[in-house]
Amino acid sequence: MLRFNVLADKAHGLDYCFHCEEVWLDQGEWDYLKRLGLHACITTISTDTYQRKLREQAAQDALIQRYRSTLGDAVFDEVQRFAQWMDAQPAREAVLRYLTHGPR
Repeated sequence: MLRFNVLADKAHGLDYCFHCEEVWLDQGEWDYLKRLGLHACITTISTDTYQRKLREQAAQDALIQRYRSTLGDAVFDEVQRFAQWMDAQPAREAVLRYLTHGPR
């Protein structure tokens, strides 16, 4: 059997048997899939595309956690707020140049 992660946190996985071509669910996993809205697309979870997206999400989550750990929760939250504000700025590049090279 081969195990496919359902989400990037790896809390749940689906066991796929290549011999019998069946997916095996542990107790409570069907309800879990239904809560996530994934019960109708179980075969999608085993695709390379789906699993690659989970790996990318896990890497992004790990990077965010490293920044949060380095900066602390309060500073990280403020930086996140500022980043969202920056995304909406039409003069974003000018703001970044000022922050990088502008007078203080």
